[in-house]
Amino acid sequence: AHGLTLEKAGERLRQVAEQAKLKGIPAANPQTLWQHEQGEVYPGPHYRRAYCLLYRATEPDLGFRTALPGEETTFKLTPMDDRLNGSHVLAVERAIHRIAPGSGQADHFDLQQRIIDAWKRRHTGGDPHRPVLI
Repeated sequence: AHGLTLEKAGERLRQVAEQAKLKGIPAANPQTLWQHEQGEVYPGPHYRRAYCLLYRATEPDLGFRTALPGEETTFKLTPMDDRLNGSHVLAVERAIHRIAPGSGQADHFDLQQRIIDAWKRRHTGGDPHRPVLI
């Protein structure tokens, strides 16, 4: 949403950490940042501090923890054209992944995947003669 590549975000994270004189300056290589974005690896304290400084946000704003009672969060992303960053795809995927488990008759993971597949197929020029109904 901020228009940073993984490489540029890594550079900026290191700069911010150095300027703030943080004890642990993250290596911030692109692979590590990608793993953070994908949820494969949870960022350690040095990364979390650097992310908060870089994006001028709190840990709850960035989803690292829930807000404490009375703690205000006010993180606002810089608007960017959806055609450039694919945020419309991410928004749909995030919404779909919030589908909670239902009964034993319906597997919520299968439902999530069918909806995502159908939506992606529609927006990527899928076969119009093979519609998907859910």
